[in-house]
Amino acid sequence: MAFIQMNIMSYSLMRTVSVNVILPAKKFSWGQKREKGRKHKTPFML
Repeated sequence: MAFIQMNIMSYSLMRTVSVNVILPAKKFSWGQKREKGRKHKTPFML
């Protein structure tokens, strides 16, 4: 799992906007092969 936190300057709002991104990771062990074609469901919260 990864957590990314950014502050971006929005020129249309004329202010700094904070953005948080959470990237999930599917649990697997190093001996297992990853499944191809399966995607994570992505919720977008504005």
